[in-house]
Amino acid sequence: MDYILSEKTELALANSGARQIPLGSVDQTKLPPEVRALMPYMADGYPLGGLSKVRLECLTWLKGIYGIDPGK
Repeated sequence: MDYILSEKTELALANSGARQIPLGSVDQTKLPPEVRALMPYMADGYPLGGLSKVRLECLTWLKGIYGIDPGK
């Protein structure tokens, strides 16, 4: 998740055919005009700030159920 939300990846997705709206803060001058035009809609998105605890719980669950090491 950290990789997907990195500025580098978010800019790559915004500039790809997907034209994904970045969820984090990015240099908006590097966004295509059509993505910049969609940025106001981001305010309607779900706030991700409080998901850290749930993320850790999910990783622990995955490790227990599937033997996945969340540290790798």
